[in-house]
Amino acid sequence: MEFILERKRVKEIELGVMFGFYALTVVLGCIPILEHAGSFVLPLIMVAYCCGYKYVFMYYVGLITSCLFVSGNETIVVMAISIGVFFQLANLLKITNMFYMPVLIVAVTVFYLSVYQFHYKVVVMSMIVSIIHCYLYKELIPIVIHQTMDQFIEKKWIVVCILSYLMTTIFYEVNPIFMIVLIRYFFIMSIYYLNMQVAIPSVFYIAILLLLQSQGLQTDILAILLPSFIYFIYKPKNKIQCISIYLLSHIFLPFFIDYDYFYQAFVIVMSSLLFIVTPKLSYHYPQAMDQFIHTNKQKLQQKTDSFRELFQQLIDVFQNTNSLIPVQQYVDYAIDDICTNCSSKEHCFRSSYGTTRLVKLMLKGVKEDMNEEDKQYIKEYCINAPDYFQHIQKHRQNYVRLKQTSKENQHLKEDLLEEFSVFSNVFENFHDSVRQVQLNEQHLLEHLKGYHFDIQYLKKIKISKESYYLDLGIMQISRKIIETELLPIIESFYQQNFSIYALQESVPHYGYMSLRLKYDTKYRIEHGFQQIAYDKQVCGDNYTVFKKENVQYFALSDGMGQGLEASKESKLTLDILSKLVMNGISLKDTIDSINALLRVKNRSDMYTTLDLCAMDCSSGEASFVKYGANTTYYVHHQKVVKLENHSLPVGVVKDLKMTSYQRMMEQGDMIILTSDGVGDRFEYIIQAKLMMFENQHAQTIAGMLMKEVQIGQEQDDTSILVLKITD
Repeated sequence: MEFILERKRVKEIELGVMFGFYALTVVLGCIPILEHAGSFVLPLIMVAYCCGYKYVFMYYVGLITSCLFVSGNETIVVMAISIGVFFQLANLLKITNMFYMPVLIVAVTVFYLSVYQFHYKVVVMSMIVSIIHCYLYKELIPIVIHQTMDQFIEKKWIVVCILSYLMTTIFYEVNPIFMIVLIRYFFIMSIYYLNMQVAIPSVFYIAILLLLQSQGLQTDILAILLPSFIYFIYKPKNKIQCISIYLLSHIFLPFFIDYDYFYQAFVIVMSSLLFIVTPKLSYHYPQAMDQFIHTNKQKLQQKTDSFRELFQQLIDVFQNTNSLIPVQQYVDYAIDDICTNCSSKEHCFRSSYGTTRLVKLMLKGVKEDMNEEDKQYIKEYCINAPDYFQHIQKHRQNYVRLKQTSKENQHLKEDLLEEFSVFSNVFENFHDSVRQVQLNEQHLLEHLKGYHFDIQYLKKIKISKESYYLDLGIMQISRKIIETELLPIIESFYQQNFSIYALQESVPHYGYMSLRLKYDTKYRIEHGFQQIAYDKQVCGDNYTVFKKENVQYFALSDGMGQGLEASKESKLTLDILSKLVMNGISLKDTIDSINALLRVKNRSDMYTTLDLCAMDCSSGEASFVKYGANTTYYVHHQKVVKLENHSLPVGVVKDLKMTSYQRMMEQGDMIILTSDGVGDRFEYIIQAKLMMFENQHAQTIAGMLMKEVQIGQEQDDTSILVLKITD
């Protein structure tokens, strides 16, 4: 039902635009300036032919209708028919070009005006005005074809304002006062809802045309233009401010022009009343521009936030790393070497007064040199004093070497900490400065114009979270150029693949091409996750899911051991992975960075596994990267394929050997990432349950697998991440 209503709404909009085009033709055909309306209505035929034959039909109907109101318009109808015949001939010969259409219109206009013996001044001015309006009306083509007011640039608003002013001139011969009131009304509207850069050029142009019509309008035109310059100083924020400034700005007019107080007061007050009673429009040109800039600033701030958080996280990691040397570990080694087979060890460890001084001196001997008193005590009370001194000296040497290495590592950590702090400050300052950056309104538009494409309309229409349309209106382009040149440029700009959803040239060979590109992911990925922790407080395994453009990433990391420390290591690995990849760092450089960081941080005593699946949702190509990870199971056409690991975990050695696989995924395929807690029976469990997986969600499948794994499970953290491909 919603689709039917949508189609009905689209049809209503199209009929509204067609009727509006008809009404515009009628009004422009009734303009009395320059003794005829040809210079204003004939250029509109170019828009009609570019937008389609239905608009051509409405144009001629409107032109004929204008003959009912203005005598002598039969000549303009003849001129329009002549232009139409030339257009059709050029169309049949396929030689029509948008550049030559205004030339043909002006040539026909000048020819007929000369034949009908118009004054040469009228002919020259008509030629100039016709050329101007041909290039102005060209801006209407995207509005009519796409039937929307969106994506207006300043030039299009100027054309709309000029047309609004032109429509008021039909009242010139009936009631000039009403015409001036309407011009003032449209001028206030353009100032309030648009800006002075739009309002002034349009009203200045219409002022020139009115002066060509009658020199007696000079005072009215100056009375509009002179007070308007105050709006360059202050932009009103609401209607009350706008009207207040509008009324007060006319106080100084008597010093510059002859002022008819009663007449001017009437037109000023009436235009003000019309503006006040007009309902407030929802569209506001400056606000729309600000919203665009604000949205782009937010995206840029999110990027800088991501890098800033990453470097802050690295700083915290280095600050919280324990650099103390475990001396007790060497004391335990010494006790094993010296006291294991000693017959008197019970006296040293289990005296009524606690551990004896002989054992306590081991701790002192490992850390520092003993004095003579300590040595004498050992000789008197230890039954194997020579071995005592020999082993303590050996373990002291090992302790000193490790302490020296630890000291060097600590200096390295401090240097890295300083570097990370510098980077963090850089991103902090950059993040603050983003608020002051004035972003460009249409990056893609400027990019395409840099390749000399004449883009008249550009809009991105979001369909869902993972798909959208890109609507373009382009002048002077062929289907071949779109497919071979334009499309690759857009795909390169977005780093995404597009399909041509609609390509329409309303009337062949008239220069305007309406193009709709569609970006949509061919595949979607369901995922489910189940986990059991050996430590009741926290699991040493972690997983992450993120997406960059059309590539979906799934990663599972298993920290060494169990508990909080293992969880911190695996979480750190995944956090750095996601943030670097999301900010455009290549996967290889990202993993090398993680490996270097963990090696420096943990001195190769701590490591994490990394199991990564990256799938292009447009093409279905999946990449698997494994570092020390457990076997991945790939289910394709009810067959289980094992993707085994042949590399070390992250953080162990300097040069990592990567295990990688490439697969083309299809609908219904499954990928199962696991940690080593699933045990040796896991492949058999998958084979036994395959028939039950077909219509189940990935989360349900993960739960079924974990339930089977729990039977006879070993004491270890266990994680199962199930990915299921759908379309």
